[in-house]
This record gives sequence, C-alpha cells and structure tokens, in this order.
Amino acid sequence: MKPSKGMARGFTLLELLMVVLLLSVLLAVTIPASYSMVQGYRASLEAEKVLLFFSRLKRESFQYSHLQEIKEKEGRLLINNGEVVSWPDILVRMDDPIMFYENGTSSGGVVEIEIHGYRFKIDIDTPSGTLVLQRGT
Repeated sequence: MKPSKGMARGFTLLELLMVVLLLSVLLAVTIPASYSMVQGYRASLEAEKVLLFFSRLKRESFQYSHLQEIKEKEGRLLINNGEVVSWPDILVRMDDPIMFYENGTSSGGVVEIEIHGYRFKIDIDTPSGTLVLQRGT
C-alpha cells in the first residue's frame, strides 16, 4: 500500500531507541565473556610453552643418553641442580622431582602451572613419560 502524501517513510524515534537499547544489552553481555575467553586462550598458550619445555627435556634425555632431573624452587625449575628456567608471569609448582632417564622412561609426576589466575596441570606418566596438559579449576 502506498503511503499517503502526508506520511513520511522511515523509522520512528521509538523504534530506533529500541534497536540501540537491544544492541547495548547484547554488547554488555558478550564483551566481558569474550574478553575472559581470550585471556584464557592466551594463558593456555603460555602453559603450552612449559609443556613443550618438558617435551624437549624428555627427547634430549633419550636422544643424548643423559639423565634429566627437574626440581622446582620458588616457582622456577632447576634442571640437573644447575640450570634455572623460568618464564615471565608463570609460576610452576611440583611436589616431587621428575626424572627423564636415558632409556626414554620417566619417574612421572605432576607439574602445576599458574598464569594470571588460570591454573593448568601437566601429568607426566610413568614409565612412558607421556605428557598431558589439562586446564585446572
């Protein structure tokens, strides 16, 4: 139906205000959730750095027939009681030392990681030395 000569085409002010209100509510809900999701993703990337470090130690232990003993002190790792390894903003905790033996096996253990309030855990299986990264609570 054609509008009469006196009627204007377009949206009313009330309709425009309702759209703006709905968009504002939608953004107010999704932006914090998205930010938290991105922060969690960044923390998991940092935790993977620690996982790759342990994987490298395991590989080098077998490849070069060299015992690797890893201990934790004040959130940092001590390798063979000499080399100190730490990462910015990453705290590492271990209850017992972890050994990677020359024959490719491992003593196993658990490494707890905290990054900006996010917690992760690396389970190292005995005797295979399989590494599994899990997100904590």
